[in-house]
Amino acid sequence: MSAMGEITAAGRAATHCEELVGRPSAKDDGLGRYAKLGEALAPLLAARLEPLFMVGAWEAKVTGCELSSSDTMDARIGLVEGNFLLPVGDAGGRLFASFSLAPLGARLARMFGGDAGAEVKNFGPRLPSSMVMLLRRLERALTDALGECLDDSMIRADEIARFETDFEKLGCFPPRTQAALLSFRFSAAEGAPLELLLSCRKTMLGRLLSHFHATGSAAPRVLPDRLDPAIGAIPLPLRVQLAEMKLSASRLVGLKAGQVLPLAVARSVPLMVQGHRLANGSIGEQDDRIAIQIEHVLMNGESA
Repeated sequence: MSAMGEITAAGRAATHCEELVGRPSAKDDGLGRYAKLGEALAPLLAARLEPLFMVGAWEAKVTGCELSSSDTMDARIGLVEGNFLLPVGDAGGRLFASFSLAPLGARLARMFGGDAGAEVKNFGPRLPSSMVMLLRRLERALTDALGECLDDSMIRADEIARFETDFEKLGCFPPRTQAALLSFRFSAAEGAPLELLLSCRKTMLGRLLSHFHATGSAAPRVLPDRLDPAIGAIPLPLRVQLAEMKLSASRLVGLKAGQVLPLAVARSVPLMVQGHRLANGSIGEQDDRIAIQIEHVLMNGESA
């Protein structure tokens, strides 16, 4: 299997994104708007790379956009890469992301005093913890950037992205299905460019793009930017939803004092006002009290 590169395979619906965006077509296969999603996403992710790598002035480029058979995906992705199933999409779909490890390894070495231009090869399936941590931060940056391009309902903040170095273990593309692929390159002044592949099933493409607004228009806010002082003084009940669980009816009626029910608290939890999600935040501690640090302010009135 080869490492990810530019999408140039012949015999498929491959073409450059500039051509896709401007190409008239009697049959709308969704690739034109998918390419526009990539063009909107690229600079948002590039802006998040500076604090991750302590290198500024990242240049982002969408290098390809095409439809491909799932049976050929393993030819696009190395044996060991940073592969994720992202918590993005509705209940019936997932977004797949793959970060090429070789340039990440070189930049990671640079962060610890090595040479950013050095070539790093032969990662095993068990990655160093520093690499796993970096990949997790990249996935978070990518998910946050996607959250700026898509409606908030598409970002499932209560889920954690599934990570595997082996693409096949994720099982995200059944045999003989079509996948829509976007490939990206992120370059900085020094070091090898980073490569990212973002993909989803073709059957999910329409649903995904229905939540993308190419104009960049924001959703209507529940609250205006400024309030009349008399209204601004009205107290509102805030609710932070730390966890949610399902319990069978038989277990529910059998509850007894002293029983322990394990709860999984999500890394990002919603802040609710009267049944509307207005923000997301991470749970922590401040001054010996449980606290929430706001990560995203939504103000779009999404119902709970």
